[in-house]
Amino acid sequence: MMDSLPIIARLMILLSATLTAGGGLATVIFGLPALKKVQRFGALLGMVSCAFYFSSQAALLTGRWDGVFGPGIAHLLWQLGGGATLLFVLFAFSLFLFHHENRLLLLGKSCLLLLGIAWLSHLTLLQKPFLFLHLLLALIWAGVILPFLKPMTPVTLAQRAQRFGRVAVVILPVLFVAGGTLVWIRTDGNLQALWGNWGLAMTGKLAFVMLAGAIGLRNKLKIVPEISDAYDAPVRTFRSAMVVDALIFLTILGFSAWLSNNTPL
Repeated sequence: MMDSLPIIARLMILLSATLTAGGGLATVIFGLPALKKVQRFGALLGMVSCAFYFSSQAALLTGRWDGVFGPGIAHLLWQLGGGATLLFVLFAFSLFLFHHENRLLLLGKSCLLLLGIAWLSHLTLLQKPFLFLHLLLALIWAGVILPFLKPMTPVTLAQRAQRFGRVAVVILPVLFVAGGTLVWIRTDGNLQALWGNWGLAMTGKLAFVMLAGAIGLRNKLKIVPEISDAYDAPVRTFRSAMVVDALIFLTILGFSAWLSNNTPL
């Protein structure tokens, strides 16, 4: 049970980043409406997640739920467990408690948060830039889901969806390249490392990413072109697809949290 605590904490951090930085990127890049309450909730959840992540490391180290209160444990974790980076991530989350109309500020704090999360990982210095790029592209994709569910006119919805479709064509291949490079570096090019639980989890994640890509392709080629003021059926179909996408990306985040907490064998 103790082993699962850091995974849960990482999942909470990734989910919080999707609600905050992902939503911010959706506003900056695609002009989608900013979900202020969702971003504030994500910010609070992210700050709580940082504290939970720190305490979960202590619990894993000591084998006790209250291990963080043990003599010298908090200080030891601060020195060895990236305490300063975790504090930076907590600070970056706190920035989303305050809403700004300035898109450059929104872009800046979104990238700042993702940079902190990438540096919080146990990856090497060479791997972290690839993780940052992977996170950035993934959250640009995932961040549009909730804003697309917000009521807007069919014409506006179609325009925003078309803009996203044009960008997604670029995002998906680069996302695969960044992720593939990261896997290659982590396994030292040894594909035998993929034969195990880590490899199975990576395969599961990849399968759900491809499923989300297939849904996006269907939206781009079939559903979005049919959206108009005259018919509401395509709008309902599109929003239903977004709900399915939300469940898919939540599953992907779960795989990502597990993969980041384990190493290829």
